[in-house]
Amino acid sequence: MIRRLQALRNVPSKDLALRAEFGALSKSIKRQARSVGGLGAALVQMLPPELAEHIEVVSMARGVLTVRAADASVKFQVDRWLRAGGEQELTLRGGVALVRVRLIM
Repeated sequence: MIRRLQALRNVPSKDLALRAEFGALSKSIKRQARSVGGLGAALVQMLPPELAEHIEVVSMARGVLTVRAADASVKFQVDRWLRAGGEQELTLRGGVALVRVRLIM
């Protein structure tokens, strides 16, 4: 009888493995890679190398590609590049419906 009570009162130990957290992170990264992958790679290939190393593709949602620039000068130069025909070329090469590119810092 006492052993039965002890078995009922034992609190199961918590699973301290990080599988759940890493699994969710992995799914998030894969989802982002699917949505941004082609456009992000195309943008990095098309930009001049001195600009490409200072940007990070953040997300793609509803046709808006969000790109983070390292500083204001990089943001300005990427904006000039996009307005000079880079955005149209990116739309043609990306393979995804691109409405606009949003630059953030």
